[in-house]
Amino acid sequence: MSCSFQTQSMLLLHMATHIRRDLPTCFLESGYHFWGTLIFQEQIASQWKLNMLETAFITTLQKMYQAERFIARFYTDQADHDQEKNVAQP
Repeated sequence: MSCSFQTQSMLLLHMATHIRRDLPTCFLESGYHFWGTLIFQEQIASQWKLNMLETAFITTLQKMYQAERFIARFYTDQADHDQEKNVAQP
């Protein structure tokens, strides 16, 4: 999940990490953020024990690839889980 750590994304981040605690969270460090945003991001990441994907402009594509692999695995696991729930029990 990517998050800007602004008002609109915080609610979604809070809900998503309560559903899946180890959800990778990506914050793109572009070098153009206000100091307050960077401090807030660090505080929330620490307090909520977020699984942060540390990104910098140069490594963003590499991290996105890692996140895509994780997401693909998550959806495969979730589909297997859903399928197990739908199996008729004797």
